[in-house]
Amino acid sequence: MKMRRPSVCWLVIWLACGVTAAADLPELIRTVKPAVVSIVAYDPAKALPGTGTGWLIGPDRMVTCRHVLGGCDRAEIRLADGRYAKIVGLLAEERNWDLALCALDRSFIDVTPLATTAALPAEGETVLLIGGPLGLEWTSSVGIISALRELPTLGTVLQHTAAISPGNSGGPVFNVQGQVVGMQTSTITTDNKVVAAGQGLNFAVPASYIQALRAGPMRSLADCAKEVPGDWRASSTALLDKCSLRPFSRGDFEGALGYFEESTRRDPDVADVWLRMAICHEKLGNLDRAGECYLRATKIDPTLAIAFNNLGVVSFRQKRTDEAIGYLNKALSLKPDMALAYSNLADCFNSLGRYDDALAACQKGLSFDGRHANLRYALGITYLNLGHKSLAGEQARLLDTLDKAQADRLRQEIAKNGT
Repeated sequence: MKMRRPSVCWLVIWLACGVTAAADLPELIRTVKPAVVSIVAYDPAKALPGTGTGWLIGPDRMVTCRHVLGGCDRAEIRLADGRYAKIVGLLAEERNWDLALCALDRSFIDVTPLATTAALPAEGETVLLIGGPLGLEWTSSVGIISALRELPTLGTVLQHTAAISPGNSGGPVFNVQGQVVGMQTSTITTDNKVVAAGQGLNFAVPASYIQALRAGPMRSLADCAKEVPGDWRASSTALLDKCSLRPFSRGDFEGALGYFEESTRRDPDVADVWLRMAICHEKLGNLDRAGECYLRATKIDPTLAIAFNNLGVVSFRQKRTDEAIGYLNKALSLKPDMALAYSNLADCFNSLGRYDDALAACQKGLSFDGRHANLRYALGITYLNLGHKSLAGEQARLLDTLDKAQADRLRQEIAKNGT
């Protein structure tokens, strides 16, 4: 069968559109840039001011993110032509969406305010941002709308790929017609060492919410400072966790719980989901709920050794040591080479003064995995309890190459034990 090639006509049209968009971009930036403002906001509790971005929606009015002014009792703006003005107060705010409508102490009647559109951009649509990343004012960046995400209880948020950094907050997001389609509010950060921040995971509030702001009596920044502190986060930022699998990428056990709870509602008979939900509760210190979820997992899958092991750990933390030993022995009956269970069993025996049983558990576990750091630590503690300080020290030396933190902890226990 003859393969069909892409139409040359369509290729030419696509390239022409791309060239036209690129050619129009400098003119677009030149047109909208005068109304974009740089913000310096002063929080009396901080040595240095914070920075952000905003834009003029009238001669003496501007909009920005509410968090840019969080904790601040005064702020000033600067236009690209070098003129300054003070922000004298707030006329309106929408904290759920991180929006603030501000009054200025002077008018810029020669600057054309930016036009907004309530129409949502399409996924894949090109957008332009202008802002002050890391204090580099009026920096332009281009990207696309990568997704339209639904925030629970709030509505749609724009996800885009245009480059941003701290200082971009409050900046306008333009379509190629020069209309503001949104305001830059947040980005994804992560505690995961593998997943770095700055992966084009940026979010903007749709312009329709900005259009809905209605000016009321002005309140000074000083009067508003205590209501929104410097470390405040808007609901729209916090809810990003609820519309994605982001918690999985940064060890956020509380955020992950919602996903697993929803999974159990869809299908309550998956042992692995109950196991992972139990782990989240255990990490958060909710031991009773963790135990319930581990038990549910074992009812669904009676061969799930790790669930019995973890039940043993939870029971031990709750001072139910005999019960913990029962669960750990069950785990070992299912998986006889489970080194982790032997380590936990040794902890239980040591707490009861059953040092010979603890020694036997450690030796058995190490016969399966001689490099298991938890077992080496447990064996060191066991030797210490049996009065063999030199043997405990040998375990600390072996731990140096396995887990330096546990080696240091064991040496501290040895030092406490005296001679």
